[in-house]
Amino acid sequence: MKTRIFRLYTDDLGGSWLKTTKTFLEKTIGHDWRKVFTCFSYEYRNYVYLDSDGDVTRFLNWCKAAGVNPVVRHYAHVPRSAIRRYEPLSPLTPSRKVPLHD
Repeated sequence: MKTRIFRLYTDDLGGSWLKTTKTFLEKTIGHDWRKVFTCFSYEYRNYVYLDSDGDVTRFLNWCKAAGVNPVVRHYAHVPRSAIRRYEPLSPLTPSRKVPLHD
């Protein structure tokens, strides 16, 4: 089993998020990985910050099922994390959205 380290960011407002990449999620879960997580997680460029209230547990279970031993390291504790200003994780990327019909 391969070990991979993930960073967990927290702030004084009670939020915490685990950082991973979209590339790793697609490789580990598949191209529909967005369906696994909630809009309480965030995304910025190629990074996804998974909400600790449920998405992190799902993610860690997927890692283990894929043969990855996830190690979580608490990395930062700040008054108000910049992660809160990132885009909420959307269920579909703009290129995959289904057009609306009349």
